Amino acid sequence: MGRRSLVVVGVGLAVCVLCAGRVIAAVSDSPFEHRARLLIAMDNDPERVVVALEQVLSAEQAAALEALLVVAPDDGEKAKAFEAAKERLMEAGLDGSDALVIEVEARLALLKVAKPESN
Repeated sequence: MGRRSLVVVGVGLAVCVLCAGRVIAAVSDSPFEHRARLLIAMDNDPERVVVALEQVLSAEQAAALEALLVVAPDDGEKAKAFEAAKERLMEAGLDGSDALVIEVEARLALLKVAKPESN
């Protein structure tokens, strides 16, 4: 296959992908005309996307979006994070009597009291 044929095939495939994207967007319930391009923008420059959202969303809309996207960690995830933090503090040379280590242990104990592990 010659170089020209490869270019023609490549352009043809690109057109097919773009057309398929438009058809899928038209069929879906998405309010976005260029949903695939938005996904790429979110991957490539998330800061730009957040700035744009801050400019166009009301406070209520922003709160609703955050409620959907930013899920609070459950107690198990929090416990793992506190255990990892304690381990890192110990690795950094702090001992068990250090105020920071004691605070991490106290918060971990509160989580375990709130939801005891079942054996």
